Amino acid sequence: MSVNTSMDSLKSLSNEWPQRIRRYFAGNLGDFYSQAVNRLTLYPVIFTFFLAECSTFWLIYLGKSFFLNYMSFVMIYSLHKAAVYSLCIFAADTTVHYLVPHWGTFEKRSVGKQWFIWTMGLLVGFIIQRTTVNSLIIHYAPEVISYFIARPEARLSNLKLLLYLTPYWCFVMFVTIQIARSKQRIQDQARSLMILPGNQKNASTESLMVGEPEKRNNRLPEGNLNWENESGGVSIPLADITHITVEDHYCRINYSISNGLKNTMIRLPLKEMLLKLPQDHFIKIHRSHVVNIIHVLRLKKEGRDNKVVIRNTGVELPVSRSRFKDISPRLSR
Repeated sequence: MSVNTSMDSLKSLSNEWPQRIRRYFAGNLGDFYSQAVNRLTLYPVIFTFFLAECSTFWLIYLGKSFFLNYMSFVMIYSLHKAAVYSLCIFAADTTVHYLVPHWGTFEKRSVGKQWFIWTMGLLVGFIIQRTTVNSLIIHYAPEVISYFIARPEARLSNLKLLLYLTPYWCFVMFVTIQIARSKQRIQDQARSLMILPGNQKNASTESLMVGEPEKRNNRLPEGNLNWENESGGVSIPLADITHITVEDHYCRINYSISNGLKNTMIRLPLKEMLLKLPQDHFIKIHRSHVVNIIHVLRLKKEGRDNKVVIRNTGVELPVSRSRFKDISPRLSR
């Protein structure tokens, strides 16, 4: 029985992985890649990867003594190689967009097409680097030429270098495209984030309006904060949101429910989040914290530090000194 189950699992995996691979390469890079400013953020990533790869190669392949004795050569050569590869990849990217628009325009880029285009650029860069760039070594590092003449076995053929470069290039491609797809998801969430009409109030929110004359006159923020994520749609009443904190460059939204506090993560920078929220209720008290003033119980001073206390939660959040003068009157009211 267990043998049959294991065989079924293996068959399921063998069928699932090809489908995953096909879906990955068929995936669209989206409108993120169609914007020039977004594309240009990826090339420094590629440049950095190749700069690190070339320097590490000399250190591992020829040892620490070669690396230290010829450090100036290693640095210059690594910079040349990273620059040539990055420029050729950029040139291939741009050339395909303008010369083959019906197939490779930026707006139609799939992951598979991007792999193919960038790999063609890498091969052109490899040829230029192994011919033109290598011929310059005699001018700025003749002692290295002497080193390799004395040790011909230390030189690698073009085929061996390509074999060494291929798995590393696959890694670079995968990471760079994942960065692009991650940023695309952030853009999608930012577009989907909106405030829609809603009149939902839980017991925690309603308590703000009862028995406290100074709060009774305050208008609760109206509507629900809505967005789409990988699991579907999310909707939270604005009046229930107590505070928002930055976590790993994204936002964690904390909101009150009838029996306590709950939170959810949205893959969006705090700057983008603030553009969507009503400014008369949500204020930034710190580079990492935004509070809904309707949920602030009081200001608290600890030595030279200031904090806000969130009602019914025990949560205390720091107030930056640069923002204290501007926000303390609003929080005090």
